Amino acid sequence: MLTYFRDRLLNHEQGRLVLDTILEGLCDAGLVAKRARQRLDSTHVLGVVRQMSSLECVRETLRLTLETLAGAVAEEARPAAWKNWWERYVESKLDYRAEEQTLWEKLDQTGADAWALLEWVMALPVAVQTQPKVTLLAQVFDEYFERVEQQWKGRRQHVTGGILNPHEPEAQWRTKGKNKNWIGYQVQVAGAESARRRCRVRQTAAEEPVQPGEPTRQFVTAVETQLATASDEAGLEEVLAVQETAGRERPSELYVDGAYVSAAKIVEARAEGWELLGPAQPSASNGTGYRAEEFVVDIAARTARCPAGAASTQCSRLAEAASGKVNYRFEWSWKCRDCAHREACVGGKQSHRSLVVGEHHDVLQARRQAMKSTAFTGLMKRRAAIEGVLSAAKDQRTGAGAWIAARAVSGVEESGVTELADRRGVQCEALAAADRVGDGRRAGVRGRDPDELSGKNGREVGCGCLPEANWKTFQTFRRPGRRAISNCGFFSGIQV
Repeated sequence: MLTYFRDRLLNHEQGRLVLDTILEGLCDAGLVAKRARQRLDSTHVLGVVRQMSSLECVRETLRLTLETLAGAVAEEARPAAWKNWWERYVESKLDYRAEEQTLWEKLDQTGADAWALLEWVMALPVAVQTQPKVTLLAQVFDEYFERVEQQWKGRRQHVTGGILNPHEPEAQWRTKGKNKNWIGYQVQVAGAESARRRCRVRQTAAEEPVQPGEPTRQFVTAVETQLATASDEAGLEEVLAVQETAGRERPSELYVDGAYVSAAKIVEARAEGWELLGPAQPSASNGTGYRAEEFVVDIAARTARCPAGAASTQCSRLAEAASGKVNYRFEWSWKCRDCAHREACVGGKQSHRSLVVGEHHDVLQARRQAMKSTAFTGLMKRRAAIEGVLSAAKDQRTGAGAWIAARAVSGVEESGVTELADRRGVQCEALAAADRVGDGRRAGVRGRDPDELSGKNGREVGCGCLPEANWKTFQTFRRPGRRAISNCGFFSGIQV
């Protein structure tokens, strides 16, 4: 049943219908302002695939391509090698317990067969050449093989961003930190606090504690899926664009972690009339010398002072023609010769110290200085609420998770999460409260009894937008032949 419902949403391009309807009801009830203070963070979603070796990935892609061509090309039109290919890649299984050298030789053989198959396909009609599985094989071949001494050899290193599993080509490998790596996607989750609550809480106050079992006062406002290798800065732009399309204004304040913060983003946000609040990353360091934040830089005056107090001797403006990015290079020339800090400041191969900073370095430096204050530390406590949202979203043991009907589509560009509603009442309880307050404007969202919404008898009701369902039975779902992002479940692919 859920599969048909999802397909109907996709066929009519209504993947965001449920979440947008809920948000519209919250806005009409005065619970979420069009321009609200928001939080944004990301976590990862596992692809509904297993990790494959290079040999497994290429062989499986070949199998899928051969099965596709078998239905598109008549038997009499197939090449002489077709029988061998079919037996080798469709009917047979490889013994992966073989010696390493043997497996490398098998990979080279697979590359030669893939090339021969692609050469034959290029002589066929365009309709056959452009079959999805054929183009997929061409991409896999390009990523996994290289020409060495007039022969195709398997690459010994993976291409960055390459296909890891032909059943879900968009699923990418990524690592974060020391112990977290996965194959799948990254999801951006934005949340806003209740507009009514903001009226009661002072701007400088920390978040009010929530008792165990008590509904949060936060509302999910956007859920966007990205490639695993995409940056958080790009995710920020996607979230803001989606919210703008839905008729929401830029947040008054957006609380994020350091991955979203750069000098350019801070300046851009202020120009648009909102504030990007988060810690600035420390400047890059090669292990020797003082960091950029230890210098006093005045971009407008084109001067800088080093930790020893010496002023720069020259400043150069560096502009990149391709990107338009502007940097400034400061140099201390002869002043470093007899400086007492030379050993700690100047690299062994340098004659004097130089410093390259961006055109908005002043803004970044001001943020780094602000981070040292207790006021900034208190301000950033507001960001912690989004961590709780992500934690609740992946909690299947208690059922306090978020229900996701993700769009099973071909390509992340079209993907998105169609609904996220917290079982503890982040979205649903608020709508019930709006029903009780009652102003006659609920955007077609029908309120339910609070006992139903809080999970009475182990069930959840989707605020009149979805039929009743046992939420605990929704698991990660994937239909054969369809590429899915996270699909249906309590963020069942997500691990925090």
